[in-house]
Amino acid sequence: MLVIALLAMLQQTGGYSMTRTMIATIALAATTAVLVAVPLVVPTGAAAQNGERGALRTACMDDYKKFCAAVERGGGRIVACLRAHEGELAPACRSALASAKR
Repeated sequence: MLVIALLAMLQQTGGYSMTRTMIATIALAATTAVLVAVPLVVPTGAAAQNGERGALRTACMDDYKKFCAAVERGGGRIVACLRAHEGELAPACRSALASAKR
């Protein structure tokens, strides 16, 4: 849209001569570029997983520090540690852990 406004302004000032067909073509190209780019930024399954991980992290931070601080991160080791202490976890952490995909 900014491109179209800029081109129209240039045309009015005599700095650039452009037909309506050319402006319409540029508008169509810009719209197509936006429509192609939108699926690239729409949340995917990985983004949903990150949301679950964030909720788990928020709910379980105190339990993580208490039971799993020495556990090396990665490969699901933290979640496995929390599951091993499931009976000792705070209710919010236990609930978040149950909601997380297994």
